[in-house]
Amino acid sequence: MTHGKNWTTDPPFVSGEFLRLYDPYTHSLTVIQEPHRLAHDGMVFNVTGKLTGLIDTGTQDLLIQTGGAYMHLHRFLIALGAGDIDIVTYEGTTHSSAGTPLVVHNTNRNSTNASLASLSYTPTVTTTGTLVHRKWIVPTATGIGPRPDTGISDLANGEEWILKPQTSYLIRITNNSGGTISLAFDFLWYEVSYVEE
Repeated sequence: MTHGKNWTTDPPFVSGEFLRLYDPYTHSLTVIQEPHRLAHDGMVFNVTGKLTGLIDTGTQDLLIQTGGAYMHLHRFLIALGAGDIDIVTYEGTTHSSAGTPLVVHNTNRNSTNASLASLSYTPTVTTTGTLVHRKWIVPTATGIGPRPDTGISDLANGEEWILKPQTSYLIRITNNSGGTISLAFDFLWYEVSYVEE
């Protein structure tokens, strides 16, 4: 830093981008990886839930509405009682009702930032939209996949998806296992909201 400059009042030191180079608590240069830093800055959000009683050939719909955010879907994990299961994701879904809202948490429990996106289950779907992703969970039976009494866990989407703003996405889970199952899900995403000052 140039001698005589006050980093809190003199340009370029006062700029928001310069201040964000440093951790606000330790005043050390930020060198952590992007998702870690975004969590520190209150831009990472999480939704989890458990659904029971999904009958054979039944479907469970989850709806993501991105709002004004560029939603970076970083993780989608699912744990199931048994397979054969199809998980299909559609973009541009239309619906007459969003269904039951799911609670969104900021992973930085000291941050007041709220997500611009919303998630819900059991929406009333008018049109599914464009199919953009499909995942098949193998049957659980003797010699096929995991033992049926152990279930299947940590089935991830495998990559980060950057979803369009002002767009609805439908995740449709279809149970083809031959019996009634329960499932749990875990969504983690971030919304970058840094603004030049």
